[in-house]
Amino acid sequence: MSSARATKRARNLLSRRLSLLSLPIAHSMAKDLTHDQRNMYWLAAEFGRRFASRPGVRKSSLNQSMFVDLFTAMIQRESNFNPRAVSSAGAVGLGQLMPRTALDLDVKNPFSAQQNLEGAATYLTEMLDEFGSFELALAAYNAGPAAVRKHGGIPPYRETRQYVSDILHAVSVEPHNIAVQIARAGNDAPPHLLSLVTDADERPGGAAQRIFQTVLQRPTSARKSSVVGPLKPTKNIKKESKRKPRSRLRGTSRASKVHH
Repeated sequence: MSSARATKRARNLLSRRLSLLSLPIAHSMAKDLTHDQRNMYWLAAEFGRRFASRPGVRKSSLNQSMFVDLFTAMIQRESNFNPRAVSSAGAVGLGQLMPRTALDLDVKNPFSAQQNLEGAATYLTEMLDEFGSFELALAAYNAGPAAVRKHGGIPPYRETRQYVSDILHAVSVEPHNIAVQIARAGNDAPPHLLSLVTDADERPGGAAQRIFQTVLQRPTSARKSSVVGPLKPTKNIKKESKRKPRSRLRGTSRASKVHH
């Protein structure tokens, strides 16, 4: 399948997906990266590769390259690959970690690109493990897992819904795919990341097609219970609220800047 046909198919799948989720129209992220931004992209991709074997990634039906695409798009949405970024609410660094979250994640210097990315990847994979859905994991990263549990789906917060929409758009329609970035970089692409695109299916748009096909091919009941919101909390979520959290991250809101 050609790149153009793959992109068209990804757009159609995206349209169906956003319709199911009732998400707002996505805002496009920058397509062309500066030298410094690209270096941060490669670093984020490397952390995505390292964390792609975590249980939450498999639980969410993502493979290695798909998780790398999702993670790098999330980092771009958070900070535009600026390790010195600070939000008005005090979120810091590439993954825009709030001070309390950084402390919980043992990130001693959130301005360190490596430490921040490790913390962000840890947090995201924790959310994937809890919710088993990349949409809900992204929502939890932005608004906190407590908000996702409370609403039984993507919370009805404008910022959070826009956030999820923008990232899903980036991994499916924009030339954000790791295969595209490696092709653009040519000989400048890090050799250790080339293994992410050796599969014949890892062409521009290939991961995007699979990421949406995976969700759309789930049984309707599964989509209703884990993706489309707002929903009633499941029994498991109610039980978890009565137990001691499995992780220090369970009740932590990464982005307290979200106005509930």
